[in-house]
Amino acid sequence: MDVILTTASKTLKQIRTEVAADSSVFSARLLAGDEPAGPDGYSVSAEGYSDLFTAACGGDASGSEIYQQGLEYIFEGFLLHRDQSRMLKKDTSEFPILAGDHMYARGLVAIASLEDLYCIEALAELMRACSYVQGEKLDPSLALKAWAITTLQLAARARAGGKGPAEPAALARMVRNRPGGEELDRRLEELLAAIPEGRRQALRKQINDLESGLLPGSGPLSGSNLLPDLNDLPDSNSAKGD
Repeated sequence: MDVILTTASKTLKQIRTEVAADSSVFSARLLAGDEPAGPDGYSVSAEGYSDLFTAACGGDASGSEIYQQGLEYIFEGFLLHRDQSRMLKKDTSEFPILAGDHMYARGLVAIASLEDLYCIEALAELMRACSYVQGEKLDPSLALKAWAITTLQLAARARAGGKGPAEPAALARMVRNRPGGEELDRRLEELLAAIPEGRRQALRKQINDLESGLLPGSGPLSGSNLLPDLNDLPDSNSAKGD
């Protein structure tokens, strides 16, 4: 198996173990490692953005396991708030919303342990952008572009040992200004340009593969409006004016 895929698999296995220990409510709902989702179950693959993070870092990163764990916890929360999951059985109650909140909290705690406010701001901006995409019923692929941008920003931060720009990209503003995704595409290309050319094309393919794998047809991100209201998150750019 390709090492890039192994990153997500290993991280998700660790998360499964941790959430099972958190509560019997979780352990009772975990899919077995080889259990198929079934016709009424979830259809999201075990892919995740820790794969992209690892590839972007190229093995040169400080605290990479913390970033990987934080990204996968938060991405699992993102999916659960859309009634999707890579590890939990289908549930018609309000459990996916509560489970998603738990995953968000777990992920933010992991990222906060890096003691880098930039990372927290980047993830808050990501959630704000995703909330806008969902609320305005825009193309759900915009949310995954925002995920790719945030992941590459965190990878750049990790490669630089926690140094870099003072602020993350204003993703929500980019989506509001250009709902067609032009500003997101431009920012994504800027981040890719900072990656050594030998890895750049592979990263582009990986981003496209993640999007196609997570948005098949009706897709996991297009049929639910369970995302919580994140309008109370502080807008890191409001002081400057949009």
